[in-house]
This record gives sequence, C-alpha cells and structure tokens, in this order.
Amino acid sequence: TNDECNILLLQPDNKLLAIGTKRNATENGYLFKDIALARYNGDGSLDASFGTHGKVVTVFAPNDMNKLHQAVLQPDGKIVISNTYYNIYTGNSILHHELIRYTPNGTIDMAFGTSGRVVIDSEPVTMLSQPDGKIIVITLSYDSQNNAYVTLKRYNTNGSIDSGFGNNGTTGFTGIFWGPLTAVLHPTGKIVIAESSPNTNGISTFSLTCFNPNGTIDNTFANDPMPGDTGRYAYGIFVEPDGKIIVAGRSTNVSDGGSIFFEFITARYNPDGSIDATYGTGGVVTSYLGNIFEPYNIIRSVVYQLDGKFLVAFTKEEQNPASPNPNSYDFVTYRFNAEGGYDNDFGTNGQVIISFYNKYDEAFAMVVQPDDKIVVAGTTDTGINRDFALVRYENSIALGSSKFEAGAGIILYPNPVKDILHLQATDATGIIDYSIYNMLGKLLYKSTGEALQVDVSNFSSGIYNVHINTNRGTVNNKFVKE
Repeated sequence: TNDECNILLLQPDNKLLAIGTKRNATENGYLFKDIALARYNGDGSLDASFGTHGKVVTVFAPNDMNKLHQAVLQPDGKIVISNTYYNIYTGNSILHHELIRYTPNGTIDMAFGTSGRVVIDSEPVTMLSQPDGKIIVITLSYDSQNNAYVTLKRYNTNGSIDSGFGNNGTTGFTGIFWGPLTAVLHPTGKIVIAESSPNTNGISTFSLTCFNPNGTIDNTFANDPMPGDTGRYAYGIFVEPDGKIIVAGRSTNVSDGGSIFFEFITARYNPDGSIDATYGTGGVVTSYLGNIFEPYNIIRSVVYQLDGKFLVAFTKEEQNPASPNPNSYDFVTYRFNAEGGYDNDFGTNGQVIISFYNKYDEAFAMVVQPDDKIVVAGTTDTGINRDFALVRYENSIALGSSKFEAGAGIILYPNPVKDILHLQATDATGIIDYSIYNMLGKLLYKSTGEALQVDVSNFSSGIYNVHINTNRGTVNNKFVKE
C-alpha cells in the first residue's frame, strides 16, 4: 500500500493526530484511497487507545477515491475531517463533498449528521472550530461563467445547519481568486478570511474579508490594499494577542534583469483591517527564497511562533513535470526571523533538510508542542511502501520582551489547576490584561476588567499558554489543566 499523510493536529494532551489516505489497488488495477488516521503519544509512539493499535482506516464504500482537505479538533476532543470523494471502480466521476466526525477513540461518531457524515454542497477549502463546538466550513465554487463564490456555512455540534448564522446558516461573497484561501477566528468572534485576489493592476495580492459572529459582512473592516506590485499568495493567517492579524505567504517577483524569483512574505493588519505601517516596511516583511531554479518554494505549512518567528515547511516545484524525480524530494523546513531573513540559529543557515530512506520524502504539515519542539509530518518512501512519517526538531522560543524574562514577576497558581486559576504579581509588576491560548494558538479567554482569576473548569486537560500584558512589558507563561 501507499499511504500519504497531509494533516497533523496537536491535541491539548500533547498527543499527535496524523491524517491522510491509504492507497490500494483492486484486482483489475483500479487505484483507490481510503481514509487513514494514526495517533501518536508525545514521544512518537503509537497511542494504543486509538483505533486498532493506534491506527484507523475508514472505508465507507469499496473503491472510493478520497481527497482530504482539512481537519479540526472540537473542544470535546472529537475530530472533524472535510473530504471530497468519488468512486473509481464504477466510473462515476461525480464529486461528493462531506464532513466526517470521529470520537476521541477513533470510532465514527454516529450522532453526527447521518451515520457520522454530513453532505456539503461544494469543495471545502478551510474549516474552523468554534469554542462552543460549532463548525464553520468555507467552500469555493464556480458557475458556468467561471465566477467564483466563497460560501461560509455553520453547523451545530450534531451536524445540523445553524440557522442563526447568516441566511439560514449560510453567508458568503463573490470575487476573483487566484490562489489559496485561509481563515482564522478573531478573539472578537469574527471570521477573517485571507484570499489571493487581483489588485487594480491585475496582480495577485493579499485581500481580507471579515464576517461578524452572526454571519453578516463586517462593513467596518478596512481591508486595506497591500502596497507593491508583486504576485502574492496567502497560505496562513494568524491573530496576535493584541488582536492584530498576520498573513503569511509567497510572492513572485521579477528582477530588473527580467529573472523570476520568490520570497516568503508576511503582512500585518490592525484589528480593523487597516495595514499596520509599523510592521516591516509599510506593513510588509519579505525573505528571499530563490529563483525559479531553487526547487523548494511551494509552501505546505506555516506556523507563527509566539516570538514572532515563522516556521515554514516547503516542498518542490517540479523542474521537469513531464519527467518528475520524486526520489529527489526531502523534508524541508525553514525558520524566518520576525524582521525577515533566515534565522541562523535554526539548523544550517535557517534550514533543516531530512531524508528518511534517501528516496521520496515530502512534508505536508507541522505543529509546535508545548515544550516548543517542532513536529513535521508527511510521507516517506521506505523502498517497499510509502508511509506516514513524522520528525521532531529541537526548538527554543524566547518569550517576553528583551528586557523582561518570560514569566518573570508573575505566578500562576495552582499549577496544575482543576477549576480556578489565579494570577499574582510577585514584585512591582502590574498586570494590565491577559489572554489564554491552547497549544493550537486558539484564543480561549481574554480578561475583562481587573479580575486576576479565571474559571478553567470547562477546559480540556492539557497545557495552555497565558499571554500577559504588564506595566513592564509582555510576558508569557504556561499552566497545566488537570
């Protein structure tokens, strides 16, 4: 069999969930892909409590070709996957789109939709899990004139449409899109979508669209056009503790001599959608990737570290598509400084390249564990089969300002905690406000007023980050929820 891992989720308990497909062949030579999941303990061993010896393979119908898009963890630990499939053996090429939900132990959740599945209208491009367990699915479709439609639908925890969102559960917008879409939940509950759309000069650039929590368009959101005339494509969107929005992606440029080269590019926006001119140059930071002959320039996964640095997993842009050489592919991870350029403290000149068996290796997803270590997941060719592959790197994230050591002057207690978490300053440090994030970077709580305690009894067991603004600067701390 040939397995392909293209999704990696980090659970609050530090376990890793790898998701992809398992390819098989029928007797008459048809190829099909089943849905495959594997869960690993924090140390990389398979979690025997999940599925069968840590693995789950789902076959809804023989000979289905499944294409997984994304997966999210819900607050109760359930796993929702967006999928597109068709049946190869019957010759039926009609595409079917769906959501599938698994329980935390790897069984299909029969309480979700119909026998664990929910039919959706068009191809899902991204998905968001709300703190209340509801799911927002964003799809992209085209009409006969090739006009594009981005649709947002919100589903209740049982898989039914949430009629209180948009117009009977649906909202959206039209436009021209030349690249990927990505989305994030803002701490305000708003939904911010980053697109790759043509500007007034007909060149692709970052564009943001914001929806209110009820599904209406946020007309107060500025969506300032990005400066510059290079082609930009959005691959990741993140929210900083202060509510500012970071979009990360790739730009395609032409030098004065006419040669094409690529850059990793980030842009920062204020919470109202206006460009943050204090970030980089006019709100933009770039890092040189190489010219068209530098193969590793396709972004697979972006992680925004709490210290402002970016981890990026790359794959190759095939130099000879007519005669590809998959055995030349490796796991490639770069780290970029917040101000741009490679972080020379990471790997060799900011790059780490791994080959498992000196054959085909391709990275697809990446997470950062509570101890700051980096796990990259993808596929490797063992010489016999293609299998799921995970690799972990050492990493150190320097939190807090340069003059204020992370956690200095602030105590979180009790730690571990069951219900009420207290924050206390041990010196002259004054706490202004604080935010709590899970290890996926999702905001779970933001303080209001001056209360220095918070009820975390409904939080899942695991490790959480606390971002604290003080009169001496910004600090970060962690606590364990029992």
